[in-house]
Amino acid sequence: LDLSYTFADNKMAGDNKIVLTTFTLGDEVESENAMSLPLDIAVALLKDVNGVIDLNLQVEGDLDDPSFSVGGIVLKALANLIIKAAAAPFKLLGALVPGMGDDEDIGSLRFAAGEAELLPPEREKLDGLAAALAQRPNLTLSVPAGFAAELDTQALKALAVEALVEAELEGSNSDDQLTERTRKALERIARDQLEDLRLREYRKQFEIVDAETGAESFDEVAYMADLRAQLEAAQVVAEAQLTTLAQARQQAVIDYLLSNETIPQERLLTSEVTEAVVEDERWIKLEMGVEVGELQAVAPAEAVEPAPDTAAVIVP
Repeated sequence: LDLSYTFADNKMAGDNKIVLTTFTLGDEVESENAMSLPLDIAVALLKDVNGVIDLNLQVEGDLDDPSFSVGGIVLKALANLIIKAAAAPFKLLGALVPGMGDDEDIGSLRFAAGEAELLPPEREKLDGLAAALAQRPNLTLSVPAGFAAELDTQALKALAVEALVEAELEGSNSDDQLTERTRKALERIARDQLEDLRLREYRKQFEIVDAETGAESFDEVAYMADLRAQLEAAQVVAEAQLTTLAQARQQAVIDYLLSNETIPQERLLTSEVTEAVVEDERWIKLEMGVEVGELQAVAPAEAVEPAPDTAAVIVP
């Protein structure tokens, strides 16, 4: 303990620097006076690779308050720290990584709708998360498998049509411009899949006559967009495809973390397929979780030398 307290005008300010080495929790004891605190996860979040917990608890109080108690104030500060650590574990983990902003949530990942590819910003998050977890050996990471039914379904339908168009273009030897070849590809697919659509009659909806000159033109862009939209609406996406997409996202995260060779596979847990959060009406957001893993062996107390410059300093 390194304690520093000052008193002025009946106001107390205390700075409690606390270092615990090879600290472990004993068996749970039932008591009416005990606080209900998530101690297991808090200890795992605070304990570094050397088994050291390095805390800085700053407290203040009013000596004129009849309920004033130094012990009560310190206990409340410690309880708040434990609660905050368990409630926002990824914020604490992010603080361990230089360059990670305070507002950056390294516990959530964004995927494009219909896609399972990790985007560069998400890879950077995982790099930081891997570095943080390397400093917290008693934590395991729960990797989610998620999809957003409506948004992912729309995207998978669009991707299905795009794949059909690309297949048509690959088999075409036409010298026409790409736009015209794409239009013809869409029309061939429409003849095959949209049996009730009469293309000649349908095209007339996009013929434009200039009111002043009487000149006729054809809005090919609008025609192709509408035709593509009808084809997308006709595609069928099975629930199994959404499940496969969710599992592919989960596997992409696991594969990337393992490629770092920082976190062993036994510290990565998979969760069941669930409905994901939609962010900004375009991103699929997956929330990761942390759990207490099997406790790792730490050095004997006499061999541990706390390093204040690298240890986590938490101020509630």
